[in-house]
Amino acid sequence: MTVNNIDMPEASQSEDYDLLAYEAKRVVDQVLTQSFVHMSDTINDNNENNHQRERFIELENDQSQTKIQEESVVKWPTIEEFTNTNIGLEKINEYIDKQWKTSPGGQDPCWLYIIDFIEKKSLEFNDLYIYRVQYSIPTRRQPIPKQTVSIYFTFDASKVKPKNAPIQVSFVFETMRLIHYPDKFRFRQTLAQSEDYDLLAYEAKRVVDQVLTQSFVHMSDTITDNNENNPHRERFIELENDQSQTKIQEESIVKWPTIEEFTNTNIGLEKINEYIDKQWKTSPSGQDPCWLYVIDFIEKKSLEFNDLYMYRVQYSIPTRRQPIPKQTVSIYFTFDVSKVKPRNTPIQVSFVFETMRLIHYPDKFRFRQVWLENILLMKEKLANELNF
Repeated sequence: MTVNNIDMPEASQSEDYDLLAYEAKRVVDQVLTQSFVHMSDTINDNNENNHQRERFIELENDQSQTKIQEESVVKWPTIEEFTNTNIGLEKINEYIDKQWKTSPGGQDPCWLYIIDFIEKKSLEFNDLYIYRVQYSIPTRRQPIPKQTVSIYFTFDASKVKPKNAPIQVSFVFETMRLIHYPDKFRFRQTLAQSEDYDLLAYEAKRVVDQVLTQSFVHMSDTITDNNENNPHRERFIELENDQSQTKIQEESIVKWPTIEEFTNTNIGLEKINEYIDKQWKTSPSGQDPCWLYVIDFIEKKSLEFNDLYMYRVQYSIPTRRQPIPKQTVSIYFTFDVSKVKPRNTPIQVSFVFETMRLIHYPDKFRFRQVWLENILLMKEKLANELNF
């Protein structure tokens, strides 16, 4: 099996967007609560020194930890110093030794790796040097592992910047879309944490910093006004989505069946079809008419306290030239029918997109067609890159 014409993927709207919005909103609400409590204390003290001001909020990671994460120990070469591809091999090896092997959640000694130079891409304003780091776990029984994990490094050597400018280095993990940079990356051996963890942490921290700045400004204005009504209080912070939009997102128009009403699997097929028609096709970023889908019942799993009914919604884009598409996108719905809850309790419905781990719920979900497109493009790229 060989890999040809590797296109480095770009970061798009991640699967964890809803999780990011939820977490950021939770943090913002918490900070706002603390800010109003602190503001009230400050006003009552009549501008006296408030010892609690210094501990207004404590972030999870202190400045020393942040500094370690943001400053790389490896000195990457400048454009002038990058004279041959072996320098890239040496620097990547040095980066792995100094950063990944020594980090708290770092690389286990059982992992072995090999670094290869793959290709050079000459563009108009820069040259891209692409390297591959292949990880595997050889054992005595299996000295040549069947499966490997690849990480693709890109050295971006500009043709227009000064010769003493450092080369921009980035990398991606195979099957993932997020582009990482060595000086803003914390290595994790486990894939249990989402690939967008660093992006989530960065965005949440940015939102919190912005809210803190606004809260201090607002607090200062309130103290100056000496408890007078401040017209700016009502616009302390504006969230991206107002209450009406949030209400639309959180309330589903589809009435899901109760345990008593769910008498056969056809009811699940009908309800999923109704949900797609009323919610996904009518949403602002909703489903394009060119997408066609079919819904199938897959299986029933009987557990001790509930029955799980599995359905699959298969999306594709058939055309005149290719009426039977090569690639499809599957979404798996689960109807959780409890055996112990009252019979008039609604069934819990959830679903996941293939290749994704995040579990969605119909009443807390905003459909985005770009997810279907991303999965389809990823499958097409994988099929084109594999030669048997």
